[in-house]
Amino acid sequence: DNGSYSWTIPDSYDEGSDYTVRISSLSDAGVYDDSDSSFTLTSVPQPTITVTSPNGGEDWELGSTQDITWASSDVSGNVKIELYHNGSAYQIIEGSTDNGGSYSWTIPSSYDEADNYKIRISSVSDATVYDESDANFELSPAPTITVTSPNGGEGWELGSTHDITWTSGNITGNVKIELYQGGIAYQTIEGSTDDDG
Repeated sequence: DNGSYSWTIPDSYDEGSDYTVRISSLSDAGVYDDSDSSFTLTSVPQPTITVTSPNGGEDWELGSTQDITWASSDVSGNVKIELYHNGSAYQIIEGSTDNGGSYSWTIPSSYDEADNYKIRISSVSDATVYDESDANFELSPAPTITVTSPNGGEGWELGSTHDITWTSGNITGNVKIELYQGGIAYQTIEGSTDDDG
């Protein structure tokens, strides 16, 4: 009773659209459940779509470009790609695109940062043929650093001491401080220092 059983369906079974499965306890036959509605057994290959990326656990930065990928079988025509947030449709990424297995997506920076997104890919010609990410993935803000001083117009005397200041967001670890002259690296001021501003 582990919640899963891999079943190879015999070719000899009759085709039909009125099949259900019943699972019951061997120790108490009164404990059972049936499929909520009928399913079909057919000799005709059934179209399938399988989302392969993002499929759960990814952390994609807002504003970045990522490849959405999928595999499909017996799906004719184009596919629709949607972003789901917290179980609800959030945005149509592409209403109809080639079923080529990959789509390059530039994630809008305006989307909400959260860790409960999924991708759903469906057949344009048959919306009942679809798949979505197996688990949630995250959209997070891109790391940023903003120099606040010196930020232009200062006149700092050689030999004097001044504070170099900055703000940062979503940075992990230390930062490096360099001096540039005419757009070219001139000197490393500090190879590694705390990101404390």
